Amino acid sequence: MDGDLGYFIATKTARQGQTFMRLLSLQCGASQSRAAFPDTPLPAERAYPMPRIYILATFLAVSLCACKAPTSSAQAAPAEMPFALPGVSLSVTQSSETCQPTGAYRATVAWEVPANLASRLEVQVDATERKHFVRSTQRTGQHQTGEWVLKGLAFFLVDRETDRLLAATTARAGDCGMPDAIVR
Repeated sequence: MDGDLGYFIATKTARQGQTFMRLLSLQCGASQSRAAFPDTPLPAERAYPMPRIYILATFLAVSLCACKAPTSSAQAAPAEMPFALPGVSLSVTQSSETCQPTGAYRATVAWEVPANLASRLEVQVDATERKHFVRSTQRTGQHQTGEWVLKGLAFFLVDRETDRLLAATTARAGDCGMPDAIVR
């Protein structure tokens, strides 16, 4: 970028100098011909050389390719839940004593992954949409949810670098102090 700015300033300064010289020569009676100013571009000539367009096109193409679009390559939910690779754990436990009238409750999602598996983790929620819940670079951690966890809601622990499914579990019915007939 700085090189382009320097080129622009130098070109602009040179053109201003040529314009000044052209005006000066007109004042002195010299003819304004192409031979008198061979380095001055005519108005129809390109101000920037063609290779700059190729450089710009290449930069844009690389920039677009570098962006990682959301992928739908997430592994399907395992047939049997809970699921976990050896040494991996994922748990969803109720963290509040109260529940919403719908049975939704606040929970703590906790995970533990051995050092040989992954260091960039993501917890996703919902078997169909796999919404992002939390990301971490900690192999052991936990994160609080809002009061939106319902019985059967799926949680997935994924390696962000490979999209590999490390563990999956579903939330249990909350202990809301209500009869089961009210909780849906």
